[in-house]
This record gives sequence, C-alpha cells and structure tokens, in this order.
Amino acid sequence: MERLQENIRILRKRNALKQEDVAGYLGITRAAYGMYETGSRDVPHEKQVLIAKFYDIPLHELQAGRIEKNVRSAGANPGVASLQSDELMQLNKMDLVSHCLALQKELDVARSRNQRLEQDREEIKRVLRGLMER
Repeated sequence: MERLQENIRILRKRNALKQEDVAGYLGITRAAYGMYETGSRDVPHEKQVLIAKFYDIPLHELQAGRIEKNVRSAGANPGVASLQSDELMQLNKMDLVSHCLALQKELDVARSRNQRLEQDREEIKRVLRGLMER
C-alpha cells in the first residue's frame, strides 16, 4: 500500500492539483483523501479504480508501479493538469446530473407501472361489481 499512497500523492502534485480537487472527483472529503495519501486510511478498491481512470493510467501501475515525480508517464492524462477546481467540480456535477437523469427515468418508468397497476385495479373493481350485480 505504501507504493499506492506515494503514487497518488505524486500524480496529484505532478498535475498541480489540490487534495480537494481529487477528493471532489472521488466524492469524498479532502480530509479522507489526505488520509489515503498518508496511509492513515486504506484506499478502497473502487476509489483506486476511479483514481486510475482520473489519471488515465492502468490500475496495476497506480497500485505497484514506480511513478516518476517530475516526468509525465505515457498514460498520464494531459488534460488533468490544466483543469481548475471549478472545472473538476463541473465534471463531478456532470456525473451527478447524469445520475439524476437516470434516476428520473427510473422514476418515470415506476410511475408508468403504477399507473397501469391502478388502471388494472379499477378494471378488476368494475368486473367484480358486474359479477356481484348478477
């Protein structure tokens, strides 16, 4: 894990990012991210995957590779260094918007099902009333 801690710190600094920038992308607090870098807290696997994706490097390289402090690796994301905190927050907001849209679609489907169930219920009531009148 020491290599992982060192690598995430090197990648963040090499890309001129603040801890809160990466933490925002990961959806965690700056303090929690800081604990990842110091080794006070283990980095969950799903966060490791997100970090590797963020820097556009293979997960195994993030976990065990030797990442040079001042040299951009071939897989390093050239766009990350130019992103500002606002842009990173916007990326995170875009993920949230996308997630909200997916939830809205699920809600619409559930409402539609509920409407059909209500119609079926009314139809059953009507049929039962008809049978009871006979």
